[in-house]
Amino acid sequence: MKSYIYGAGGFSQVLTKELLRQGLKVECIIDKYTEKTELYGLPIVRPSDELDVNAKVWLAFSSYLDEEVTAELTTMGFHDFMYFMDVLKVAKNCIPELVKNLIWHRKDSPFRTDINKLQEVERLLSNQESIDTLRGVSNFRENPSFDNYVHGDFDTHYFSDNVPWSQSIESFRFVDCGAFTGDTLSQLADISEKYNKKIDNVILFEPEEDNRKKLIETASKYQSFQYYIYPCGVWKESAFLTFSSNSSASAIIDSNAEDADSYKIMCIDIDTALMGAKPNWIKMDIEGAEKEAILGSKEIIKKYSPILTIAIYHQPYDLWDIPLLINEINPNYDMYIRAHGDLTTEVVLYCVPKI
Repeated sequence: MKSYIYGAGGFSQVLTKELLRQGLKVECIIDKYTEKTELYGLPIVRPSDELDVNAKVWLAFSSYLDEEVTAELTTMGFHDFMYFMDVLKVAKNCIPELVKNLIWHRKDSPFRTDINKLQEVERLLSNQESIDTLRGVSNFRENPSFDNYVHGDFDTHYFSDNVPWSQSIESFRFVDCGAFTGDTLSQLADISEKYNKKIDNVILFEPEEDNRKKLIETASKYQSFQYYIYPCGVWKESAFLTFSSNSSASAIIDSNAEDADSYKIMCIDIDTALMGAKPNWIKMDIEGAEKEAILGSKEIIKKYSPILTIAIYHQPYDLWDIPLLINEINPNYDMYIRAHGDLTTEVVLYCVPKI
């Protein structure tokens, strides 16, 4: 039987190398986006009718794309898939190498668990599942291996059904920091319908121009609620900061950093921009600037106790620094932690005001 590998990105390169080392016979690499024409001597091709639909397809990329990719391939006639977790079981020896591609990994500074802060956060968490998730993520990062692997739950990002947030609000006044192309906005619209909760308004922050154009297209589909798009980043204060934008991620970086893709953007603190809006839900996924943005939101967090859904996987020690910071600002929260992705990515802190 023929075998194809799907994917030529960072994860795929590591996994493909290991699979080939183990002796897997591969005909080609399938990838829709790369400009490369070969990988490890194998041709890279686009999905096409010329491929053998009876071949086994190894999905060598993060599993959040499994459904999208397999749906496309299934329409072409493919039916035999090795999903990401199946691939990882075979190529588990390369997990330490995979970790080097992750945003929280620091090559010159190995992750070390701060036991005291870990225990402080555990006391803030509202159920055992959250405690186990926090411990699991910390253990995996310190000792990345298949035995320590933390399986993502793949709930809807920022709106987990396993977190009891629905009783805390009657309608949404939603702030999306890191709105990207509108993926969370679309999820919010679905959640609003699912829980029968009206959306009063949505405020969207997105500094990257290409993302913002797509965000405007997404937002224009929704006519039942008000939305406002801010073409700026979110920070602890109003400032012009250096912003790096590339195909894999966009982030505020050190102002002295030299980067061909960097430029200055306007950033603003939420307290200045939105105090009068009285938001009841703030989501932050801003590539490592979450702590600074929380500091710029502390008056709103103190005064209104909005639900908070915060990415805590970008910086190595956000796992405990962010929950402790929020508790210092406003101790009136029940806290939950969920891991929604692979390899301890997409770890989200949910802060729900105590009723």
